[in-house]
Amino acid sequence: MKLLLPLKTPAKNTEQRIFKLFLFIVLPLLGILTIYLFVTININKTEAIQGMIGDQSGNANKRIAGFFDPISRDIGYLQTLGNAGELNPLKPGDVQGKMNQFAASHLRNTQRVIFHGSDTTSVYTLSDDSYVKVDEPIAPDCVEFLDEILSDAELNKIHWHKGIKQSSILAATVFSLPANGSTYVIATETDAAAFFDGLQKYAENHLFLLSDSSDTLPHQFSFTTGNKPEIVETNDPIILTAYTQWKKNAPEKLETVYSFTFDGQSWWISVRRLEIKDRELYSGYILPESKLLSKFHIVRRIIAGISAISFTIVLIATIFLWRRFQRDIAQSALPPAVNEMTDNDVLRAIAAGEDDRLEFKSTLRWNLHTNKPDKAMEIACLKTMAAFLNSEGGTLLVGVEDNGNILGVAADQFPNEDKFLLHFNNLINQHLGLETAGSFSFDIRHLESGDIMIVDCQPSPAPVYVTHDRKEEFYVRVGPGTRPLTTRDALEYIRNHF
Repeated sequence: MKLLLPLKTPAKNTEQRIFKLFLFIVLPLLGILTIYLFVTININKTEAIQGMIGDQSGNANKRIAGFFDPISRDIGYLQTLGNAGELNPLKPGDVQGKMNQFAASHLRNTQRVIFHGSDTTSVYTLSDDSYVKVDEPIAPDCVEFLDEILSDAELNKIHWHKGIKQSSILAATVFSLPANGSTYVIATETDAAAFFDGLQKYAENHLFLLSDSSDTLPHQFSFTTGNKPEIVETNDPIILTAYTQWKKNAPEKLETVYSFTFDGQSWWISVRRLEIKDRELYSGYILPESKLLSKFHIVRRIIAGISAISFTIVLIATIFLWRRFQRDIAQSALPPAVNEMTDNDVLRAIAAGEDDRLEFKSTLRWNLHTNKPDKAMEIACLKTMAAFLNSEGGTLLVGVEDNGNILGVAADQFPNEDKFLLHFNNLINQHLGLETAGSFSFDIRHLESGDIMIVDCQPSPAPVYVTHDRKEEFYVRVGPGTRPLTTRDALEYIRNHF
């Protein structure tokens, strides 16, 4: 088939080699790569989901650790000072001085420090970069919280509770005063508004805290009426289901990502260790699989779009090069150029007469009837050339009459051949354009019966117009004649042939 000729024909130039490279290597590779990406993405869907929830839980985990770790560090340091006897709640002046000294490098976000024991309860509030002892009541639930810690008296444990003020958190531990052996609770209150604002989008997706060292239920980040943030013991059934399964995996899989089913729906949980000193705390983050898959599908659509665009660009380029290759093959299949024929072959071609690829013109410019130069004669020659260039190619013989009689170029009455050829070249530049020069060749052939000009035309890669009288005309070859096309017909012809 003609359509498959480019596949069977050896490449003869760089353009044809690029076509075969695109067709046999680039296009198949793009297709295989696209299929591979889709298969790989689908096979590794679980791995992709684990990566997505792992990334989100990691961000939440860093926010939590970044907030709680400095608090744990600071209250641990205060506990050390208390155990060393440097913080005596019964001596407010010493306590205030030591904390102000300590506040220069720590306690930057701590708004309030509370000391609570059986014999005293004192509150120190940060004011103008220094701590001042104030007389202010403590909420009953906070007092109850401090009493429980005092009775527990576990030295190496930090207890957490919602703060006295809105959007604040209490951290508390105990120390033993060497002077009298009394045990006191020391608690710091830290503003958590900015922390909760940054964590709210995670809290909406079942973010919670848990520990493997006790039977305490997970604590969930929540927002009560009025958007007040709290960390409370959870009653969320999804969290409790995930927590139960996590406990079954402990201690082998304390940090893990796994899926579970709740109420007929698939969910994923990521559990990460919180880097808060040596505390055995973890953050848990739960997302429905449908939400993760929506992001997975977005990634897949992006890859599909990029692959489709790349494949389309290469395919269009391949089709363009294919058509150029076919045109090159068609041109190479044309009859031999008349300029390359022997004199006898030229005479035989003239004797055979005009056809769709061969036309005679008696003169280039001289009107034999009026016996003077005539512009219409020149334009007639150029119209024939344009028709050949816009069609399948052909040859114009100047100096040959319609009946095949050789009149010769001398009839144009130029002083010499050079003047004749120079005039012809100027006509080409003026009426067809320099860009057409690569599609034809011309020369004078010296025959015994007279000298003729042979103009061999190959099919042009672009439309050729004849410009004269301030207008452009488009011609094609129809049988042995030259035919002008209307604007509409010319546009249709160009669309189908170029």
